[in-house]
Amino acid sequence: MPNWVTDGNPDADIGANSFLGTRSPNDPLRIRTGSNVNPADAMIITPAPNATTTGNVGIGTLTPDSKLTVHDDGGDGSAGSRPAQIRIHGRTNPSNKLEIGYDTTGNFAVIGALTENVAWRNIILANNGGTVGIGTTIPGAGAKLTVAGGDITWGNNSRLGRDQGGSIELGGDSNTAGTGSPYIDFHFQGLTQDFNTRIINDADGQLTISAGTLRTLGNLSVQGDITLGAGHTFSAPGRLHISGAEVLYLLNNQGVIISRAWGGNGNLTADGTVTIGGKLGVFGQPADAGTDPATGVNPRGLAGGIHTWDVEAEGTLFSANDVLAGGNFTQVCDARAKTKVAKLSDVMEKLEAIRGVSFERIESRPSTIRSVQQRDIGVIAQEVETVFPELVRTHGEENHKTVNYSGLTGILIEAVKELKAQNEALRARFEALERA
Repeated sequence: MPNWVTDGNPDADIGANSFLGTRSPNDPLRIRTGSNVNPADAMIITPAPNATTTGNVGIGTLTPDSKLTVHDDGGDGSAGSRPAQIRIHGRTNPSNKLEIGYDTTGNFAVIGALTENVAWRNIILANNGGTVGIGTTIPGAGAKLTVAGGDITWGNNSRLGRDQGGSIELGGDSNTAGTGSPYIDFHFQGLTQDFNTRIINDADGQLTISAGTLRTLGNLSVQGDITLGAGHTFSAPGRLHISGAEVLYLLNNQGVIISRAWGGNGNLTADGTVTIGGKLGVFGQPADAGTDPATGVNPRGLAGGIHTWDVEAEGTLFSANDVLAGGNFTQVCDARAKTKVAKLSDVMEKLEAIRGVSFERIESRPSTIRSVQQRDIGVIAQEVETVFPELVRTHGEENHKTVNYSGLTGILIEAVKELKAQNEALRARFEALERA
């Protein structure tokens, strides 16, 4: 049977050298509450190995390996779970507790603050200074929290990662993993709304920047498309450079307009070649635009036109008004560029089907050069088409017919030759009659 000492220390021994302990310098002090307690569940204080050190305290173990060793199965302190191995209670309100331990079922460490049967409470680290290091003994200078050797994760697959030198990955904003729209909010001083700027990854994979302006001080590389909403603009205070091997495509159902709106001058300047596969429409400056102070000349449509040395078009060049040229209009007529050449014949008879007429033009849109309606001289395309269909083209949704007036030159040349031949034949007959 154990020999229990129950009378404690005599009053006479109380003083600076009074202890509750054992007289044997080499044996531990064991404390337990009853004879039916497993010796391994007792509290033990081991002797100090020498005069300069202290012994260890063990609770639930006979072989403590640190200054305080607690040997027990613990939980995370949640409802239905065992409490952690160590609980520190408040004196005024014992329900307020700090739990420190190891959940031997879930196999993880536990540090938690709670009010018993009420709620879990906040844990404040380094409240009065210092830094917190996780996975490191040397937290970064100026940082309150340094994490080494792993990522910081939260929510549904959201994390601050180590890959690529540091990354932010956001999961969905829904309680169901993999759903919702991840976003980053930026808040500034004096914020009165939910956010100043929000970057959100929409469900359709688009990246949206809301309530802010995207500004880059360096290069912006876009591998996909840039889409502007209706009524919005893409502007550059300086020059906008678009370079690369690909072609710049301007696609719009209503066409592309170079305008004087929003402070623009309406000019398109090309230092090189402008190649147009379709139609080029030029709407000049109104006749009442005024006189250029520098030259004293009314620009008459040049300010809103296209200024370049060469214009090459694979399709049609279209102008709603007159075309003004300081030089000549020429066509490629080199014999090397022509094949199946055939001489025109009987042009005089065919010219009988074409009238030379004067007329007033029905404007398809308000004139931007003519201040008053004026008469023109020309031909009727439908009449030309009946005898010289090669000179007529059809254009536009309304199938307007146009005439190649320069092509009429070849017809008139042959007509003059036919007249000359007729005239020479008549002269020969007249001279023969005179000799008779």
